[in-house]
Amino acid sequence: MKLLHLKNIGFLTDSEYKFTQPVGSQPGKAYGLPKIDKDGVPLRSIISACGTFNDKLSKLLANKLKHLRASSTIVINTFKFVKELQHL
Repeated sequence: MKLLHLKNIGFLTDSEYKFTQPVGSQPGKAYGLPKIDKDGVPLRSIISACGTFNDKLSKLLANKLKHLRASSTIVINTFKFVKELQHL
């Protein structure tokens, strides 16, 4: 329903709308990565969303919204940010 609304207001094209429709999905894959710096080497839980129902939608939205991450007002490096604040 929300995708149809985004298509109707012009945020999504017809081909993007069809691309994002969830078809034949699979559940996320769970696995663990070892925390080698901890005693007993516990696992860090990871859930991969590749191939899940919202995988294509997340890729499309990330591509459409990437310009928001390229703003000069976003803090990428905290050390650089602190230096800029000290210069004010």
